[in-house]
Amino acid sequence: MIPSAFALFGVWFCNGLWHGTGWNYIFFGLYYFVLILAGNAFEPLIQKTADRLHINREGVPYRIFQQVKLLIIVFTGELFFRAEGLRAGIDMFLSIFTRFELSALTDGSLLKLGISAADFLAVFGGFLAVLMVGILHERGVSIRERASKWGIVRRWSFYYAAVLVIIIFGAYGPGYRAVDLIYAGF
Repeated sequence: MIPSAFALFGVWFCNGLWHGTGWNYIFFGLYYFVLILAGNAFEPLIQKTADRLHINREGVPYRIFQQVKLLIIVFTGELFFRAEGLRAGIDMFLSIFTRFELSALTDGSLLKLGISAADFLAVFGGFLAVLMVGILHERGVSIRERASKWGIVRRWSFYYAAVLVIIIFGAYGPGYRAVDLIYAGF
């Protein structure tokens, strides 16, 4: 395990440096290094515990647990990645537990964070589209297969329309502000 730990350290330390020289970027890289190393180290114990408790690691409840865990890990990593520095990242992380109020979800204060109602509408529309495609897929309807049976003009019109909708409502929607790509400084 020691050789793989050294290799992982190098990869994730360099990953952090690749994104920037601030401490928050180095922390971002080392955060994932520690999580991956801990996951590798504890895998035998996790497997033994799952066997002892008769937990099916291929079952839906365990897979849902794994997906929620992954989202929490990634969102926490992104919090430090996008922070203005390590201290700001730590403050943001701690504020989740010390300054969170449920009223923020209903009192309109979310609209004061720089995200407009149109942005929320675009996210909601995207959510509905993904939900509808997921439901169709679960019912055995493949949009890709159906579109492949259409004539070339109809099929490519559908493809272009889908791409344009994503571009217009994703990056260039209402209130669009041009920003530099994160790698523009490299």
